[in-house]
Amino acid sequence: MDKVFIRNLTADAIIGIYDFERVKKQPVIITLEMAFDNKKPASTENILDALDYEKISNSVKELIETSSFQLVETLAETIAKHILTTYRTEKLTLELNKPEAIAFADSVGIVITRERSDYL
Repeated sequence: MDKVFIRNLTADAIIGIYDFERVKKQPVIITLEMAFDNKKPASTENILDALDYEKISNSVKELIETSSFQLVETLAETIAKHILTTYRTEKLTLELNKPEAIAFADSVGIVITRERSDYL
């Protein structure tokens, strides 16, 4: 299966368990790899046959920026469910980074892999 990817999508979110994290948005960085058969869009050159990464990017950014979760795990799961139930991909791997979480680390976060069947 082919993969369509979006790397380092950045959005600002209320995310964290500490009081100071609940009042000021901080950046999160998302990388997505989505399984998709690209043969049809390659032959038709029609965006309607493709997995539209611009639409996905915009909807994920909006979801993040209007969210208010305590755990990155909850945010990642919410994004995965949104993508798998809204767009024509059967499987995705999502990496979520929280770069400002720990001062002496570049980033912390999680990587999850989910399938559409996880949400049926």
